[in-house]
Amino acid sequence: MFPSGGLSDAKNILTAHHIGNIFLSVAFFIVKITPGVCNVIFAMEEECGLDRREHEIMVFLGVIILWKNRKASNWLHYLANVFLFSKMANVFLFLRAEPLIGSIYVLLCIAGLKIRYVTTLTLMLYLASDCCLIDTFAFTCVFAVHAVLFPEPAYTGPEKITYFNGTELYDEVQRNKRVTWLVQFYTTWSPECKHIAPVFAQLSDRFALPNLRFAKFDVGRWPKEAERFRINTHPASRQLPTISLFKDGKEVLRRPTIQNKRAIPFVFTQENCILEFDINNLYNECKSNLNKHGKEILKKDHGDERTE
Repeated sequence: MFPSGGLSDAKNILTAHHIGNIFLSVAFFIVKITPGVCNVIFAMEEECGLDRREHEIMVFLGVIILWKNRKASNWLHYLANVFLFSKMANVFLFLRAEPLIGSIYVLLCIAGLKIRYVTTLTLMLYLASDCCLIDTFAFTCVFAVHAVLFPEPAYTGPEKITYFNGTELYDEVQRNKRVTWLVQFYTTWSPECKHIAPVFAQLSDRFALPNLRFAKFDVGRWPKEAERFRINTHPASRQLPTISLFKDGKEVLRRPTIQNKRAIPFVFTQENCILEFDINNLYNECKSNLNKHGKEILKKDHGDERTE
């Protein structure tokens, strides 16, 4: 199933990062089927086109993309997975070379790749190919420069989120127990946390009230507070990100949940978050409990223009 929000996210792909990744993702396919170009780059004497093994790799790539994107939270997350695995397939197809070439490639690209994918990529580089050293090095440089100069843009849309440091979150939750909090626990190095940032921001912009507030807390910077809120910050942790609901000063719900010391996977789409945390009813409940001052703040801020 495809993630929702395609039209609203479409404008966000018109960046150097995404346009460059589109080119890099289809580079091998375009080069291999273009007469003249393929003859020069691959020293092919026969007709240009994909051979049987390359067809198999393309089909396998499609299967992997569909499998990995089952948990995509939005279209930008979906595209990030497409770009990642398409470029890894391009590595396999372009760089079937000796280990020395693979080592050069890893050294150039390691800064632009997620650490958890480096091992997979390194193994792929040991598979054989016929691509010449100059073409391999040129493609590698393009890939590396693009990753460094044009990183994935951060979310810059509207949000109504409070950011806490140190013990501020715990103190605030305990100080005013009449306020209900939805809190995202995240780290700056986690790609999954980065992917759900637009989802949480859009939820905050849509549902925030004076007594229903949204917050983010970087558990990577404050490990003691992570322990207090029972968030595992290990690089292999499945608890990042975690969204928790606090009512009356206590946590009443979180996703993902923990069973038998393991985190149960949760897909952080807007629809799933609204359903699991019952945000529509939570919004109506908090709105009905607003005092006169809170209603004035609500009217001043956005005139209660929330879309149902």
